[in-house]
Amino acid sequence: MKHFVLRSIAVLLMGSVSQFALAQAPAYPVKPIRMIVGFSAGGGTDLLSRILGAKMSEMLGQPVVVDNRPGAGGTIAADMVARAAPDGYTLNAPTISYAVSASFYKLPYDPVKDITPITVIGTSGYLMVVNPKVPAVSMKEFLALAKARPGELNYGSSGHGGISHLAIELFKLMAGVQLTHVPYKGTAPVLTDLLSGQIQFTAGAIPPTMPHVKNGRLRAIGISTAQRSKLAPDVPTVTEAGVPGYDVASWYAISGPPGMPRQLVAQLNGVLKRILAMPDVSGRFEQEGVQAAHSSPEELARIIRTDIANVGESRQSHQGSKMSTPNLFAILGTVLSAGLIYAASSGAQAQPPGGAAAGGYPEKPLRLLVGNAPGGGSDITARNVAERLSESLGRSIVVDNRPGAGGVIAMNLAAQAAPNGYTLLVVAGSDLASAWVRKRLSFDPRRGYAPTSQLTSQYYLLLVTPSLPIRSVRELIDYAKARPGALSFGSAGVGSAAHAGLESFKSVAEVDIVHVPYKGIGPALIDMVGGQLHLAFASTISGTPHVKSGRLRALAVTRSARARAFPDLQSVSEAGVPGFELTNWYGLYAPAATPAAIVSTLHCETVRALKGGPLQAQITKGGAEPAPSASPAEFSRLLAGEVARWEAIMKLPGFADSLR
Repeated sequence: MKHFVLRSIAVLLMGSVSQFALAQAPAYPVKPIRMIVGFSAGGGTDLLSRILGAKMSEMLGQPVVVDNRPGAGGTIAADMVARAAPDGYTLNAPTISYAVSASFYKLPYDPVKDITPITVIGTSGYLMVVNPKVPAVSMKEFLALAKARPGELNYGSSGHGGISHLAIELFKLMAGVQLTHVPYKGTAPVLTDLLSGQIQFTAGAIPPTMPHVKNGRLRAIGISTAQRSKLAPDVPTVTEAGVPGYDVASWYAISGPPGMPRQLVAQLNGVLKRILAMPDVSGRFEQEGVQAAHSSPEELARIIRTDIANVGESRQSHQGSKMSTPNLFAILGTVLSAGLIYAASSGAQAQPPGGAAAGGYPEKPLRLLVGNAPGGGSDITARNVAERLSESLGRSIVVDNRPGAGGVIAMNLAAQAAPNGYTLLVVAGSDLASAWVRKRLSFDPRRGYAPTSQLTSQYYLLLVTPSLPIRSVRELIDYAKARPGALSFGSAGVGSAAHAGLESFKSVAEVDIVHVPYKGIGPALIDMVGGQLHLAFASTISGTPHVKSGRLRALAVTRSARARAFPDLQSVSEAGVPGFELTNWYGLYAPAATPAAIVSTLHCETVRALKGGPLQAQITKGGAEPAPSASPAEFSRLLAGEVARWEAIMKLPGFADSLR
């Protein structure tokens, strides 16, 4: 019986690395290297790439920058790399999805010829997890629930044709259950919606999923491989749990554009071989649920060719036929023949289920725009609020992340949307006011929106990567003064509240720290965890999980006094930067001219949700405070005050210059 199981490590190591000596290689690299990742920040491929990137930067003497280009099962990234110059400065981090996509899509590149294989880097299985609200504590109970409620339960995947999609389609077939597919662009947004309860089930790569299982925010009910994982020995395999013969795993690799010189390929293969053999790297991989592995370029090429051939063969042999021995390759034919994959090309997507409206507004799902990447404070707040509002309004609310330009992309989309209550915006007051004061908006936000309600009020955490020998604000200041320009500080974007806080901190503490703007604080925190970024001011909502897991270290809070949630942390002011304070709030907006009756409905339901126990608990757990406005008019006055505050911030020494 064919099983979709990775070749053994022994097979992966067949063949020898090219014998070019590194000393004979041309001068390389002489500039930063870009590693393209075809999935969202925070996913398994992204985490592994950042671990390798940090080590490659050390060994090669040039930064290796991870560039996330999610979508279409990794094919967007693969196409970018296929078109890049074969000079070693653009690399790809493909997975088994690279081979699968060859049969799923009409690709703009040849998946066999338009690639330079470098090495396999690891192998991994998938963790079957559910939101804790699902009334099933085991795979057996989940199967019984799914069979009792056919089609009512949903699952998220990293996209049409991704391995998580196929793994669950195979699971459905072999278990005889019906589940509704909700496709995303990468693993991170799947986990975000699973954590908030907007979807119910997924097969997640172990690296990003296991931490949420350990802290109790997700429940593991099965592992996809034939053997149990050392990281989750108490989690049964899917076969043990009641689906005999189920066995799904994946591989991760590094490749480059077609036509790379053999000597350059040998150099990179050799560097990666040394990195993958390092105990700290293999240990990090193992902590993330991946077995580190190395191969020759020729063996990786052979793996890709074999998997593409197997997928194509199964597509032809299984379309329209009954499968006698189900496996992942076999499921491809079934999925393709059913038209599930090609639904992606027509834009068809399942939505998380919502209750039926009783009549009147709302009569269809709502879209909630967020101007930052998944994982940031505004994103987490939006998803928590969306979950509760969807319950009270009886319609699903789809969170739509549109990161970039400091949130301005989402702000403009919301302002230009039809004023019918079906497009809303969650944004930090500082981001909205900053964009207007800095002339990034073509409209005055005080008149371009129908303010609905303030949602939260929160302070920030001053975070450092644990690799730094810094455990206090005073040590940070001394370290920065001894090494001017050596420390890097991440923010949610130019002109964000954290950026303003950095410039104020630098001015008062008299230190030189380099600002690195991101499209949201989520990606910045991921780079901090990977050791590629040193510092950040993160909202308590986005920063607290990393502090509790030990992946980041909190030095202080940005309130004027200590916080109840962190009684052992000094305030920045108390710790040596007198008068420093940085706070912020999030709010909910509708487009201007939205009917007053709709604004009133949204305001009332938002206030009710914020005063309810479940949402209050979610917000306060992250260190923020629910802060519902007494009325939309009161919220309008708060926004006007925030604009005035930012007009004063623009006059801070050096801040206006830092925006240029």
